[in-house]
Amino acid sequence: MSTSFNSDVAEVREIIRRCCRTSACARLVVPESDLMFQAWFTDLTDEMLTMRVESDGSIISKLIMTNSYISFADDPWSCFFFASIVDVRADSETQHIVTLNFPDAITAINARKTHRVPVGALQSLPLVIKAEDGRIFRALAKNIGLTGMSAEIIGAHDPQFAVGQHVEISLQHDDGHIRLNGQIRTRHQTTYGLLFPSCIESGTITAPDKLSRLVRRLERAWIRDHAV
Repeated sequence: MSTSFNSDVAEVREIIRRCCRTSACARLVVPESDLMFQAWFTDLTDEMLTMRVESDGSIISKLIMTNSYISFADDPWSCFFFASIVDVRADSETQHIVTLNFPDAITAINARKTHRVPVGALQSLPLVIKAEDGRIFRALAKNIGLTGMSAEIIGAHDPQFAVGQHVEISLQHDDGHIRLNGQIRTRHQTTYGLLFPSCIESGTITAPDKLSRLVRRLERAWIRDHAV
């Protein structure tokens, strides 16, 4: 899992300007209110960005001066930027023009087609990994997404999993128990990168609802911690 920041203002401006020219689709997320809206880039000036947002006016109009983040729909989890909502005006009964301050940087979470959310100390996520021979190992998730995760083994005994080996993963969290089949894809000391093969079918993500809700909850917590 890596995080990088593009703070070249000219390049950030050009990326957003291209999105405005094509009315690119995005999603606007307000972590404090646990709200997410479908949105489209519309215009960019020196100081402000405007977007057309699909929302009930009674909801979006209450979010002026709140922090949000905007992700790009063509690669919705790999890049996003933070921005504050400074104005909202009605465009129709179901759509509004939202004005945001111009972002200082665009954040790239990672290069995967689906994101991995870092699991911090305040959001500890323990799990159990069961080997094919029945051995059981306890671990802590370092990051997790809809198609895989990174986990660090707890304790003195390294299971010595081989790349390609299949395991069973059991997660316990607030939403209940999640059991997933995993495949070892990478290894670094006692940290293993795992793929969830059953969550991908013919290139389509088919993660169970409980896993989707878990990833969303961890994502919101991470954004809250980083939205300075």
